[in-house]
Amino acid sequence: MRPSSHYRVVERIGAGGMGVVYLAQDQRLERNVALKVLPEHVIDDEPSRRRFRNEARALSRLNHPNIATVHDFDTAEGVDFLVMEYVAGTTLDRRLAGEPLSQQEAVSAALQIAEALEQAHDQGVIHRDLKPGNVILSHRGQVKVLDFGLAKLLHHGGDAVSMDSLSETQGMTGTLPYMAPEQLLLGKVDPRTDLYALGALLYEMVTGRRPFRERNTIMLANSILHQPPPKPREINPEVSVRLEAVILKCLEKDPDDRYESAADLRSDLLRAAKLTPAGGLVRVVPPKLVRPLLIGAAVVLGVSLLGLGLRQAWPGLIPGLGPARIRSIAVLPLENLSGDPEQEYFADGMTDELITDLARIGALRVISRTSVMRYKKQSEKNLPQIARELNVDAIVEGSVMRFGDQVRITAQLVQSSTDEHLWAESYDRSMGDVLGLQSEVARKIAEQIQIKLTPREKAGLSAGRVEDPEVHEIYLKGHYYAGQPDAGSLRIGIDYFEQALARDPKYAPAYAGLATSYVALGAAGGMAPGEAFAKSKDAAEKALGLDGSLAEAHAALANTRFYGEWDWASAGAEFKRAIELDPGVASVHNGYASYLSAVGRHDQAIAEATKAQELDPLSLGIRLSLGIRYYYARQYPKAIEQLQKTLEMERADPGAHYWLGLALAQAKRYPEAIAELGKVEGFSVAGPLGYVYAVSGRKAEARGVVNDLTPLARARGSAVSPFDLAVIWAGLAEKDEALAWLQMALGAKRSELIYLGVDPMLDGLRADPGFAALARHVGVAG
Repeated sequence: MRPSSHYRVVERIGAGGMGVVYLAQDQRLERNVALKVLPEHVIDDEPSRRRFRNEARALSRLNHPNIATVHDFDTAEGVDFLVMEYVAGTTLDRRLAGEPLSQQEAVSAALQIAEALEQAHDQGVIHRDLKPGNVILSHRGQVKVLDFGLAKLLHHGGDAVSMDSLSETQGMTGTLPYMAPEQLLLGKVDPRTDLYALGALLYEMVTGRRPFRERNTIMLANSILHQPPPKPREINPEVSVRLEAVILKCLEKDPDDRYESAADLRSDLLRAAKLTPAGGLVRVVPPKLVRPLLIGAAVVLGVSLLGLGLRQAWPGLIPGLGPARIRSIAVLPLENLSGDPEQEYFADGMTDELITDLARIGALRVISRTSVMRYKKQSEKNLPQIARELNVDAIVEGSVMRFGDQVRITAQLVQSSTDEHLWAESYDRSMGDVLGLQSEVARKIAEQIQIKLTPREKAGLSAGRVEDPEVHEIYLKGHYYAGQPDAGSLRIGIDYFEQALARDPKYAPAYAGLATSYVALGAAGGMAPGEAFAKSKDAAEKALGLDGSLAEAHAALANTRFYGEWDWASAGAEFKRAIELDPGVASVHNGYASYLSAVGRHDQAIAEATKAQELDPLSLGIRLSLGIRYYYARQYPKAIEQLQKTLEMERADPGAHYWLGLALAQAKRYPEAIAELGKVEGFSVAGPLGYVYAVSGRKAEARGVVNDLTPLARARGSAVSPFDLAVIWAGLAEKDEALAWLQMALGAKRSELIYLGVDPMLDGLRADPGFAALARHVGVAG
């Protein structure tokens, strides 16, 4: 096929009776699509082309996480083609290859296919050609059903049948090994016809073979019409009795003896899942009716966690956990399936809120946002690999689909050691009802992993949230932008928080978001630190005045007290309160670790920084922070080791080179220290570099740095701090000069003085009374 329209063809990826399929790039929307080029006989005049376009548009209204979407029908250079969702993964026929799936995998796939059928049947669409080649499994276990309705569409007025490997065709739709008897007899086709095909698929998934294996077309058709299939347990004794009964009911010859609907089949599949092959009980979440999806939308946590796209919530499949205990978990970024990149803020916001609610459970280690967001769009990594990198027992995954005022959420819990799906449930909500949904999901997950909640945790996860949905949405936009490190994004986030407060002046989370954002804006250089801390303090106090249980506001206030006011006692109390309210936030543990270092409580500081790294193992900043804690604790070998590990994550990180240089200097490895500091650009490194020159005996070079920095440090608003001159003079053992520059740093309230009581570069001054007096002014022990 030649490139046509605005689609650039990449490669041919399949062919069959329904046409040739190409992977292509939609150059307008910058996304991959599948182009199905139709056989020439399908459309031979303009009326048939109009009919095809109208029916294709009807199919495009099928919108469900387990259905591959039809985007468009187009014609270019005389070639007619369908534009379809491109689905990466492995077709079920290739996955099987004569080998059965585990019962758990088979039931999970069948449940998702049943979900897709239910959605399609509700809209009057029957598949007619459900077969393993039309089912794709992603690497994360999500199912996508292809070619809904195309059998009828492509063979309008004259149907066709294929045998896959056999070439005979007849006047009917479908693929013979998966066709229901009524299709063979050209009788009435209805939703039960698709349920027969799903039964045939499930039979093959658990046994590794088709229900009827005859190679001759006539003999195969005769068996489908008149013979019972061998019982699945005769082929695979591991199949449970109840699951076998479900399969055989699907394969009944008379449609009246099959399930009436996909919903009925789904219910029996879930009941069958209660029994393992050995008969052991498996916990299943009881079914719960949820209001129907009016327009269509879904929030899916990966494979099927927060929203497999159900019209009703379906109860989750909970295999026995066995000896494995789940005490650590990662929530992967919810995939935005809305087809609108501008909805990323909503998917990310839902992810963050679920992480926040789970992190409130003290006995559960929940990986922080910074680490899990690294896996956004990283489809090449499978769940066990991600779990190993994050060192967790289980993964929560899913996706979000939203249209207008409607949201669908599906969520799934997967055990890392076995890659088994432990629980899944879906939710349909209007935006007005979606608030607090994450707490409901968090509570369900806690139940499934049998973790004991404290009374406070139970209350926190049960509390209803009464909010204006529009205010909450504005807040989510603010949270999305405030989570990005650059000053421009932080200002956008602040603007959204202020919009939320303009609409509802008593919306405490927006004040908490402002408090956090102002601290970050000051750190990013987007606002003078004094102004940033003042604005942060004001917002935090307003937040806590409205809701004293907001851990984020306590944490922001702690940072303001610590970095902005040097109010040590109050800062420590606020950090402790924030952790007490929300023990799973890595950044708060990290902030508390910095505070503990500053006040000389080094063992506790290292413990808190270690906890932060456990919660956020891929955060460069937190890895760096642990190295700094070791440095201030004078544990230089451990500091060097940790900082070198940090550089393994990011070789060019200037902070890691800076602190590694300082640690090497204290270990008296001066040439290496100078080499590391030489990799850092800017004035920030000049003071420490001059200090290393001084203590390593290169005093002339140290004095040269002093001469260069002195006029700069005296200039108003200079990037060179008086503290930089102080450490060089300390290295030169010129105490009076060092103390004079420290006094100047105190007058300017330079942030470096927070660590005055513990900085190794100042150890030569500690016996001096002048130093002790400075320490008292700062409020730390000298």
